Amino acid sequence: MDVSPDISTDDPPGRWVTLAELAAARGIDVPSAQRLVRRRQWRRQPGNDGKIRVLVPPDELKPNPNVRPDDRTDVPPDRPSDTIADIRADIMEVAQPLRDAIAVLRVQLDEANTRTVRADVHAEQSEARAMRAEEAVAAERVRADVLRDRLESAQAELRRAQEGAEALRRAEAERRARGRLRRTWDGWRGR
Repeated sequence: MDVSPDISTDDPPGRWVTLAELAAARGIDVPSAQRLVRRRQWRRQPGNDGKIRVLVPPDELKPNPNVRPDDRTDVPPDRPSDTIADIRADIMEVAQPLRDAIAVLRVQLDEANTRTVRADVHAEQSEARAMRAEEAVAAERVRADVLRDRLESAQAELRRAQEGAEALRRAEAERRARGRLRRTWDGWRGR
């Protein structure tokens, strides 16, 4: 009986492969291979090199027809330094718009702060003007009260003067009514 070294007599038919080998054979990446192993519940065991080996049925080692060979992500780059440079370039490509956005936001923040300071100064000036206006109104009220008191005093004096004038008119009318002889006699007696 001819037994392949990849298949033991106790195991079902298949081949023991690492996750990386499974990914390469199917044209998928390693995380996809891990999900496939969990989904299909294939048997796993650690190898002597510390890598996990999976017993894969022979018909499952064929490439996935839905994955193009250039879509494979498990193929290592030719030069690792190019990968680091590419990563740096990608980071710079993403970071530069963020830096530009931050610069624009800083300018907007500075403008907003300037407007806020101007508004605060304007508000303080308006408050000062309002306080001065209130003080002026209060002073005008005091003047108006003084003028009202003077007006009332003047009106009272005018009434007294009118009453005195009316009294003099009545007295003069009474004197004239007495006749000339009586007026002369009263004048001689000092009345």
